[in-house]
Amino acid sequence: MNALVSIVIPAYNRASLVVQTLDSITAQTYPRWECILVDDGSTDDTVKAIDEYSAKDARIRLFRRPIERKKGANACRNIGLENAQGDYIIFFDSDDLMTPNHIEYKLEKIKESGADFVIARTKYFNGDNTQIDKYYGFSNNDISAINFVLKKVKWLTYDTCIKSEIAKKIRYNENLLSGQEFNYNLKLLLLTNNAQLYDEVVTLRRRHDSSIRSKIDHDANLVNQGTLNSHLYTYHDVRSSAPLSGRSALVKSCFDLIYSSSTQLLYNKGSMNRAVYYEFGITGLIWFFIATRFKASKVGRLKNWSYRFKEKLMNRAHALMLKL
Repeated sequence: MNALVSIVIPAYNRASLVVQTLDSITAQTYPRWECILVDDGSTDDTVKAIDEYSAKDARIRLFRRPIERKKGANACRNIGLENAQGDYIIFFDSDDLMTPNHIEYKLEKIKESGADFVIARTKYFNGDNTQIDKYYGFSNNDISAINFVLKKVKWLTYDTCIKSEIAKKIRYNENLLSGQEFNYNLKLLLLTNNAQLYDEVVTLRRRHDSSIRSKIDHDANLVNQGTLNSHLYTYHDVRSSAPLSGRSALVKSCFDLIYSSSTQLLYNKGSMNRAVYYEFGITGLIWFFIATRFKASKVGRLKNWSYRFKEKLMNRAHALMLKL
């Protein structure tokens, strides 16, 4: 094997942890890789730590997010993609660890299978794995865009190894604050579902009790907010290429979150109205307006109307989703 593998890592204020990540990368059994780190404006010694490491290993390259690019890991991953020279792309994080065979295993499997991308597994090395294990309850036959939208298949950002010519056709949505892996992976599946899942743990994830994700895990409303915005952005990203079933499933999930949430979720109403109109026409838009306008009404008649129109819209969405 002589392929070059590009590892793309966004970094922000990880001076105390990024060295451990780089230690796990330089310990790889497969030697032909480049590691592209993109700093997101760190205020600690992250840049210094990476510079010192790259001085010892030329395979490690540091870029800085230009001030005109939107802040966040999404922009950093896109910058990494733009500068990657490898035949394959692996996305990774600046605080997690690779097992020594991470690259070799993925590269062997992608070449052995002829797949456009492969999926391996992740476990926490410092936390309970009950929830993370649920991501992988599917078979290779389940890997499709519609199953991904319906959450029948899921995986994490660093689980994949993707052919570079495929990975570079897609970009992370830089407007998203969460749900970015859902957005990218759905666009990936719309390009190709020639993928293989392997039951091998090659990524060791670090759990932070104070991280954004840990906080979100304890706040259902924040989860709903992030999912709604991710699905709404994704709908507009893929509307021209997604099948009818996938589009209607995305709009259905957005509407279901808006209608069923115990609090008022913040979203772009114009963007949501357009999505409903595109998929369900003016009648669906009227149903959507009535269902959401009166869902919390104290007047029984209005609440009944809201529920009836909610059911009409959901039934229509289910009917469209069956047209695979």
